[in-house]
Amino acid sequence: MTTARRLQQARRPPTRPARLLPKARFKRYHWLEDQIKARGYAIGAEIGVKGGKTTYHLLEHCPGLRRIYAVDPWTTYEAQPHPTRQIRGWPANEDEARKIELRFLAGGATEYIRAGRLVVMKTTSILAAPDIQDGALDFVFIDGSHTYHAVTEDIGAWRPKIRPGGLLSGHDYPWPTVRDAVHANIQDLPILTACDGVWFCYIPGA
Repeated sequence: MTTARRLQQARRPPTRPARLLPKARFKRYHWLEDQIKARGYAIGAEIGVKGGKTTYHLLEHCPGLRRIYAVDPWTTYEAQPHPTRQIRGWPANEDEARKIELRFLAGGATEYIRAGRLVVMKTTSILAAPDIQDGALDFVFIDGSHTYHAVTEDIGAWRPKIRPGGLLSGHDYPWPTVRDAVHANIQDLPILTACDGVWFCYIPGA
């Protein structure tokens, strides 16, 4: 190595270790977690839980969440094309739907059920709603079938279940069928949006 090369290397600043950046919090379950903690929500329902990523995140990270109703029939949904791509992960047949259900149950359902924090309702949103008393919930998160008709039914069935001051919210606002149904069926309240395609509004009266 030449003298000039040695001098060049000597002038270089010492290499600093790479700084690990915190994991970005931009998913729907992060947003819901923040809402639950900030507003002291204790009882809620998720409509359309699929493999349970949101459900289990909330149960794990929100110790004040006393109970969540997980509503999903775990069956195939009618065709509902995404505006820009085909749906990924939607069950194409009953065998796939059963695998998704088993994945949800394997995520820790038994432990949370025994603790009284998780109530699994394996049925459609419309059939599950009558079992919940009006005004009994702090929040509802709608992420089931994304057809206009289904979102309309979900909003109509579950909005009355939320107490004054509670949260009505859902996923995939950019989908035209979801967005149109939300605005058509919630005309008395401002619709707000958040990260990861979340839409939401607060029920007045608290």
